[in-house]
Amino acid sequence: MGDVGNHHKILDKAAQFTKPMTAKPHLFCLILLIGVVSNGHVSQAQTFQVGVKGGASLSTVSSQFPDDVPDLEDDIGYQPGFSIFLTGERKMTRMTPTGVSLVGEIGYAQRGYQVPGIEIRDRQGNRLGTSTRKYDFDYAGARLLGKLVYSAQASPYLIFGPHLDVLLDSSVKDPANNSEENTLTQEYDTVTGGITLGGGVETDQLLPATINIEGRYAVDISDSISDAPREIKNRGFELLVGVSF
Repeated sequence: MGDVGNHHKILDKAAQFTKPMTAKPHLFCLILLIGVVSNGHVSQAQTFQVGVKGGASLSTVSSQFPDDVPDLEDDIGYQPGFSIFLTGERKMTRMTPTGVSLVGEIGYAQRGYQVPGIEIRDRQGNRLGTSTRKYDFDYAGARLLGKLVYSAQASPYLIFGPHLDVLLDSSVKDPANNSEENTLTQEYDTVTGGITLGGGVETDQLLPATINIEGRYAVDISDSISDAPREIKNRGFELLVGVSF
């Protein structure tokens, strides 16, 4: 239990070094990213598709802590959430039998993590039990992904590329009513970036549209609190279903 307390003291101390950032230039970059993919190709229906994809996510954070806080990461759990994106896909080569596409996505991605075993006490300090503290972070997200497809009736594919997320809002559900933890969520950096990779399968045999099911793993390269003495980075999994025309 002491390890979890040390974890939050470290994060609270780290938050004091955080510098405020502005989101306006980065929001412009998100819009520009989709424009790069679609520029000059929207009218070419045979090589460009637009669509939407969304689904569930499980996210957490990875951290490097001092040596005197052993096995702390075992006390950090996954937080469920969801993501939804508008997509634009440009086919760069013909599929004979493999093809390469460039996929741009812009939308919403939910991140977060859980810390179990939080002690709940009454005003007299008597221990009432334990519960789980839950962190939620709402991001506007953009992805620019390379896609390698093997042509078939149900075509498997791989994806890989960078992502950029701009923090919109944050909150913590704290059963212990710790005001310091509520403040901590406001100290996260406005912008984070990383790598997304995964794979899926798609088909255009069922509907007059392309349907895909996709699993992916996203990990941040930049810290959530960039000026902190320890690294704190988002990571997680997504299972998405999409349709494109």
